[in-house]
Amino acid sequence: TLVASKTNDGLYTCTISTDVLATVTGDFTVYAQISDKVGNKSGAVTLFQVKMDDEDPDVAITSPAKNSTVNGTIFLSGTTTESQGLASVQVFVDDVKLDNGEFIGNKGFNWTCEVDTTKYTDNKGVVVKVVATDNAGNKDEESLTLVIDQKSDRPEITINNSIDETNKVI
Repeated sequence: TLVASKTNDGLYTCTISTDVLATVTGDFTVYAQISDKVGNKSGAVTLFQVKMDDEDPDVAITSPAKNSTVNGTIFLSGTTTESQGLASVQVFVDDVKLDNGEFIGNKGFNWTCEVDTTKYTDNKGVVVKVVATDNAGNKDEESLTLVIDQKSDRPEITINNSIDETNKVI
């Protein structure tokens, strides 16, 4: 039970604190009931209904695959879904948020983020993490490790010595 207070303009207000809301599980209805000084009460009147969003959004990194070896400029991509609305999707590499790695959307979308891997140590793994936060503050994250190898796209040339029937190198 909360008690309303009268404002200067004759209206009554009541604030439901976040501490009170933290004790509520599931959806709920807010009612108003008026009582006088001697205890007479009016019937309860429905003011509004509150739908609590306690479900995490879903986030997935779809490309590149986990433990891929990458180099140069790559594109991270993925999907997010949320039934009540997304506040943000943030992309991090080794716990540093990318400048171009924040997206704001509605209920779900595909996202893509360009990453210059030459900024990271060669022949080392980096951790890519994506965090989706919905409008209620619920979060989901996914991470994967990528191996940076700036030489991984270069062709390998193998030279084999061939010997003819007379044991001469050709």
